[in-house]
Amino acid sequence: MPLYSDIEPRWVRLLKIHTGDHDSMIICDMVTCFLDDISRLQYIALSYTWGSESPIFEIQVNDTKFQVRSNLLHALKRIRAIQDHIEGISSGSYWWIDSICINQQNGVEKGHQVAMMGDIFERSKLTVAYLGEQDNDGLSTMQILREIASSSREEASRLIASGTTDQLNALATFFERPWWTRAWTTQEYILPDKLYFLCGDQSLRRRQFQMALLRLERYSRALPEYRSVHQTSGFIMAGKRKKILNRRYDILKGVGHTPSFPLCDFLVYAGGCDATLKRDCVYSALPLVLSNRDDLQLKPYYGEGGCVKIFEEVVRSQIALSHCLDIICFADASPRHPEIRCPSWVPYWPNHTSQASDHMAWQSFPALASQRKPVRPKQLESNDNKLVIQSHVFKASAGLPAAVQDDSQPGILFCQGVIAGRIGALAGSYVAMERDEAVQLRGARLTPRVMDDILISSSHQNQDRETAWWKQALEYQPPQDLWKTVALDRKDSYLDKSAPLDYSNDFKWLLFKAIEDPVALNTKTLLWFRHHAPVLFASHSARDEIIERLNDTPGCARVISKFEDQMHHVWINMRKRLMLVSDKQVWGMATEGAMVGDVICVLAGCNFPVLLRETERRGRFRLIGECFLDGIMHGEMVDLDADGVPSMEDIYLV
Repeated sequence: MPLYSDIEPRWVRLLKIHTGDHDSMIICDMVTCFLDDISRLQYIALSYTWGSESPIFEIQVNDTKFQVRSNLLHALKRIRAIQDHIEGISSGSYWWIDSICINQQNGVEKGHQVAMMGDIFERSKLTVAYLGEQDNDGLSTMQILREIASSSREEASRLIASGTTDQLNALATFFERPWWTRAWTTQEYILPDKLYFLCGDQSLRRRQFQMALLRLERYSRALPEYRSVHQTSGFIMAGKRKKILNRRYDILKGVGHTPSFPLCDFLVYAGGCDATLKRDCVYSALPLVLSNRDDLQLKPYYGEGGCVKIFEEVVRSQIALSHCLDIICFADASPRHPEIRCPSWVPYWPNHTSQASDHMAWQSFPALASQRKPVRPKQLESNDNKLVIQSHVFKASAGLPAAVQDDSQPGILFCQGVIAGRIGALAGSYVAMERDEAVQLRGARLTPRVMDDILISSSHQNQDRETAWWKQALEYQPPQDLWKTVALDRKDSYLDKSAPLDYSNDFKWLLFKAIEDPVALNTKTLLWFRHHAPVLFASHSARDEIIERLNDTPGCARVISKFEDQMHHVWINMRKRLMLVSDKQVWGMATEGAMVGDVICVLAGCNFPVLLRETERRGRFRLIGECFLDGIMHGEMVDLDADGVPSMEDIYLV
């Protein structure tokens, strides 16, 4: 008799695992239940990673042999061993385990079961997150986390500060376990009412983990020995999940005035997790969406070509709902998959990472963007003390809605826009440097000759042409425009107000120190300076201008210290940006993939200028990324005729 028979939507299969010793075969009974009437049959959900396809092992389900992967076999043995030993888990418990309870060979069933997974985990009486078998890292880390969570704040701080090398290595290895970075485990961490972590025979409640993680973040940030832990993808993702869980709790409980978050906010903030089927990076996020989920009408589809289709559908749905194009600015955030060819305007969510650089487009996704620094919306207090998120700061298209065509061809996005010019000159590409190179740089004197050498080695363009552009731009515009452009005309939070004069003075002081006494600056500042030295000092006139303006200013140690603290995050996050001068001799900042000759365009419905690259077909362009151009960030390029209709041309993005 076949193990699987067709089941209707909203029905699920559950397993009961027989008792047995460690080496005996896993034997299960499987039953079918209606999910909406399942209160009478409480169940536990298992969260785990599938792992490698080989080796394969056999278990028995309803007297039928069933093949499972190694990681699930270990999980099943642990489940059988802990039954009746952990609160809420008994030998009579029913379990929901996706690879067994879903017929993986039936695409239709898989589609509607995947659509229910959020409900399945949310309605479970308990979820067990199996992280793998314990080794030295698993054993010691679970104990460390439990101690940090249960101690007083003072004791937790002391425990963290006194961590041994072995303990820190164990923590780093623990957060490198694949469970932390899989797409599906995000909802499996957030949705259940109760969650236990299981690593070998060691268990830890989610509440304990959240407290331990909070204290690790708070008390270890300033400790350099914890850098290897902080840099693991798992630690970063665990921190994001903690924040999303807290945000979701606030929303559902009506605590404070926290805004809800739609799908794109979630993908922008927590994108980049891995999945065997890349479209699952979107499907796994759907149950976490607390607004506009029904309007999106995204249904899990596992047919041919579904990956590109779903990524494109997310963008089109967001544009149709918001009449805003800002979502396309995230399409440059990460390398593309060599075998999955998305249009240039469609973000490839599986590789998307908000760590790469801070996009100006963050201002359009306020629900989770407030977690990001420095590019984030300004939080304001209204008269009734309710928290208000300012949704837009830049408005390059003057608030015009996006031009939406329902009959657009697949892969093509119809837009309307105004051409603001082209890139006339561009800084050299960022060159990653090893730590010893950075240390050597601290003792260097960045003389005009060194500037010329850096310009020659780092620029992809002809040096004479480059230098000519910089000289023209410096002569055409006052340096004030240059100073504010470096930080996108923002100070402190960088998207809440224009830069005042003291910012410009501080910045000029920093450049002066970079020329005269670079040892006084920190290494990261010097790395950024080296990246942009060709732009700032391609001619003697720029250097002379700086020195001339600073000669009469008294000491700078305090100013430099204050300013470096203020600019530290901005400069590191700007490392993916290149300074440009347009063919109209206007300063700007381009995304890393830009080239001389790229078109600078203001699209209706997009709050930032974008860079486009012409294709062989007239009127069709590839999107390169967002762009800052001084003087056009607040609607200056949008002209209205006598009837109030904007004068724009049709543009097709491919």
